[in-house]
Amino acid sequence: MPNRLIKKKKDKTPWGVLGVILLIGGITATIPLALKGGQYLIGILITALAVITGILLIAWAFSN
Repeated sequence: MPNRLIKKKKDKTPWGVLGVILLIGGITATIPLALKGGQYLIGILITALAVITGILLIAWAFSN
């Protein structure tokens, strides 16, 4: 009966891995876009969103 009361935790590892991929990809894509100038503003915003999403996914994956 006590085994029924224990809540099984979900594995969040894939979300953490996705967060790391988004973070690294966003940082890598932001550097060349930032060096090209203002005409790539939408690209910089998209890569910034990828970095922020990656950080949030990593933080969520490490939370209990």
